[in-house]
Amino acid sequence: PKGGMIQCKVRREKLSELQYIYYVILEETNQIVLAAKKLKTKKSNYIISLDKEDLHKESGNYVGKVKSNFGGTEFVFYDKGE
Repeated sequence: PKGGMIQCKVRREKLSELQYIYYVILEETNQIVLAAKKLKTKKSNYIISLDKEDLHKESGNYVGKVKSNFGGTEFVFYDKGE
């Protein structure tokens, strides 16, 4: 709502030994609004999507990516450039 607050929670789901997927979930409706997964790089880069099943850069659900510095203390969000 305009001028209001929306409360969300973040849930982490284990895909494999070193791979997780993260969900941003609306508290009120328990609806997943964003999903994120670490890209297979040495750095901490995550892809952000509107669809938990479609985490691909080429997808129409692609929102952008998040990159962190070496220490994981600073983050930069990049959108898809539109």
